[in-house]
Amino acid sequence: MLNVSLRVRVSHPQISESDDYKLPVMYLFDNLIRNKLAMDSKYNLVQVLNLKSKCSFDCFASLSNEDVYKVLTGLINNSCEACDQRKGYIRVRIEEKKLFIKILIIDSGTGVPHEILTRLNNKSFSYKKTTSTGFGLGYSQKILRSVGGDVILKSRAHRGTITEVTIPKGPAPSYLATSIDINVPNIVIIDEGLDTRNDWMSRLHNVPGSNALSFTYFESLNQLEPFLHHYAEQVDQCLFLIDFSHGDQNCLEFITKNKLKSGSLLVSRGYEHPECIRAVTELGLKILPKVLIPYIPIKYGSDVSVPTVAL
Repeated sequence: MLNVSLRVRVSHPQISESDDYKLPVMYLFDNLIRNKLAMDSKYNLVQVLNLKSKCSFDCFASLSNEDVYKVLTGLINNSCEACDQRKGYIRVRIEEKKLFIKILIIDSGTGVPHEILTRLNNKSFSYKKTTSTGFGLGYSQKILRSVGGDVILKSRAHRGTITEVTIPKGPAPSYLATSIDINVPNIVIIDEGLDTRNDWMSRLHNVPGSNALSFTYFESLNQLEPFLHHYAEQVDQCLFLIDFSHGDQNCLEFITKNKLKSGSLLVSRGYEHPECIRAVTELGLKILPKVLIPYIPIKYGSDVSVPTVAL
């Protein structure tokens, strides 16, 4: 039996079904902006300063996806409505703290007078809003404070606003691989994308002891099949890193048919739909989004490789 451990580093006694389908805060935020841009060009003002950082892609909130989306929608709408579309800006930074996710939304808008700031805590009160999502500052504060978070506005009239959001971190969902133990000598990469293969090679060649590893590449599962038949007795000595970008059901059937479950890691383009995640979880498999390849800790034997990345 292949001895490959794909461990979730965040340890919690139990993860509920709803937690299993949580998405990273940055992923929710990025989708929010994309959806808003399709309806209104003013969201071009939004610039995410650390979109490609590690914390952007594996920070999960203690809130539901829906609540995170509502909170961010209301706060971004406030900033967009306060800014001049021609020369304004909205800058967002998401930071990972030990227990919290910190989100800073900095805008160059009209600002809020001091005497108004205290009144904005009231869910029913709005200031200079031309449209309404129904999710004001008071609404966001109520949701966040119910789980130990908060949202604070720092603002001066005609000088812009800084909105500081803190959300308690939640556990990584059980389907996500956040570290890899390699206890086999053969690595088999199945991916048609040369960039992904290069990313893997860059990481794996820096793992202490990796000179003892053997690497094989295939562009598709169809190309892999003859290899499995020819080296049937050595399959349990391989770790299969399999492209799962489209949530292909045929991929799961292929893994089951060829008895590769204990030695496969699914490498996806993003975070998959709940139906896809459910099918993967039922097979006992893990998913690694490709954006996390440069960051995931990898251990071969007793040595651990944790990349040093400037964020």
